[in-house]
Amino acid sequence: MRSTKRPHALWGAILFLCVLFSWALAGQQAIIRLSEQALEASRAEAEAKQAELERLQSTLRSTEKRLREYEAYFERIRPIAARLGSQSRVDPWALAAQVDRSSRRYGVDPMLVVAVGQTESDWNVRALGRRGEVGPMQVMPSTFRALGGRDPWDWRENVDLGTRYLAMMLQLAGGDVRLAVAYYNAGPSRPASTVQRISARHVEKVMQARARL
Repeated sequence: MRSTKRPHALWGAILFLCVLFSWALAGQQAIIRLSEQALEASRAEAEAKQAELERLQSTLRSTEKRLREYEAYFERIRPIAARLGSQSRVDPWALAAQVDRSSRRYGVDPMLVVAVGQTESDWNVRALGRRGEVGPMQVMPSTFRALGGRDPWDWRENVDLGTRYLAMMLQLAGGDVRLAVAYYNAGPSRPASTVQRISARHVEKVMQARARL
């Protein structure tokens, strides 16, 4: 009778090798899965960092754009602030900003607005004229109310509505600056020839002030 010990030992060895191979394969698969997970985590982290970098670059571009806009804005209002009267009693930069804003809104040369305000009140925001004109642009209260104004002593509103009124006079005068200034000073209800005669000296003062700016 043949001995079965050797075949049993052989099968045992084969089984043992299969188990070892299975363990090794499982270990390799686990390592591969861990590597894939680590790679995926690294990829996700890289994508997150890339997204953060793009966000920061976008913020930087936006900030640079805003800085350029601010630089252009301050360069635009700098000459206005430098030419405002010394009696304004408010921050000249704030006043210049309002002149710039209103002149752009109504399509009026800001230096003409500066010249009118300088001649009318030397940009004194508390100025009161002999006929009741109010504020830096010396707007009549009745005109102020007709334009929808609320408080003629609010210098921002005074500058805005004064500039709007000047734009209306320019339109009425067909773009003739001298006639528009005359209308602004004497009112648009009289004939142009009368207005020009009444306001001749005032118009010259405004034109000279504008020429010096």
